[in-house]
Amino acid sequence: MESLITEELSKLLIRELDLEVGMLATISYVDVSSDLSRAEIGVSVIPSNKSDEVMKLLGKSQGEMQFKLNRKLNLKPIPRIEFKYDSGLEHAANIEKLLDQK
Repeated sequence: MESLITEELSKLLIRELDLEVGMLATISYVDVSSDLSRAEIGVSVIPSNKSDEVMKLLGKSQGEMQFKLNRKLNLKPIPRIEFKYDSGLEHAANIEKLLDQK
C-alpha cells in the first residue's frame, strides 16, 4: 500500500503542484496506519527555505489530491492522507557541512 501511494502521489505532485522554477518537492516516505485509516506523507523540499510555502500549497490541494488518489488506486479502504514536512535532507546536508569543516 505504501509503495502504491508513494508512486501515485509522486506523479500527482509533478502534475498538480504549481511550484516556482527552482523548487522541488518529493515524497520521502509514506507511513500507513495499521488500520489503513490514515497515511502520513513525508515531503522533502528543495530549497528548504521554501518548505512553508510548499506545505501551504499541499494543505490547500490535499482534498483534491485525496480525491484523485482514491480514483486512481480504486481500493477500499484508502487511507486519509496527511502531508508532513520531512527535514531529513536538510539535516543530512547540515551534518555533511559540519564534517567537511573538520
